[in-house]
Amino acid sequence: EQQIKNIMDGVKERQSSYYNRLY
Repeated sequence: EQQIKNIMDGVKERQSSYYNRLY
């Protein structure tokens, strides 16, 4: 279960950095 949370956090970080690049 901990691994899943780590993956979700990684996806969130990747998405936020991706959006920051667009704007």
